[in-house]
Amino acid sequence: ILEGGAADVVLSANRTYLELLDEVGFAQPPTPIAGNALVMLARTGASLIPETLADALRPGVRLVLSQPVTDPCGQYTRLAFQRAGLMAQLRAKGEWGELAFRRGSVALVEALDQGEADVAVLYRSEAVHARHTLIALSAPLDLADEIVFCATVTTRSTERETAEAFIAFLRGPDGQALLEAAGFRPLMRGQGAL
Repeated sequence: ILEGGAADVVLSANRTYLELLDEVGFAQPPTPIAGNALVMLARTGASLIPETLADALRPGVRLVLSQPVTDPCGQYTRLAFQRAGLMAQLRAKGEWGELAFRRGSVALVEALDQGEADVAVLYRSEAVHARHTLIALSAPLDLADEIVFCATVTTRSTERETAEAFIAFLRGPDGQALLEAAGFRPLMRGQGAL
């Protein structure tokens, strides 16, 4: 978008990026559409199925994460390891050569599919339909109260009315049901908001 790419709607878990697009006049202010959480996926057939982030850092377990420089999932994952007090162990994992980074959650699942990694940490929405073993992280390490996906309409949109209707649909009951089925957290849970 910053380089002039054609898009009518931008979705991201990086609210700061969407706010930047708004600041420079490339998009409208971001609107929350859904939440998410972090989970682990263990490769089918892996000898160790981790139960915690610490288990994923054991010697011999090949770990793959989203890179934290530009990928919001990687940034949230880094925060989860920080909260768990595991940054020294994560560094050691890198020194052992058992840590790899990929760009995007799809590449993490591919690393598991191809046997390049044993465990990945990614968004629940990216893991819920994968054929590997899904391991839920316990709060607050799942960051479910912090991960918020937002949407915005670009100011260069040639289909503004349709783009705004799409975001309204995502925020409505039918869109929220589809997002929940895809592994996202709906905007409203019981009485509380995301």
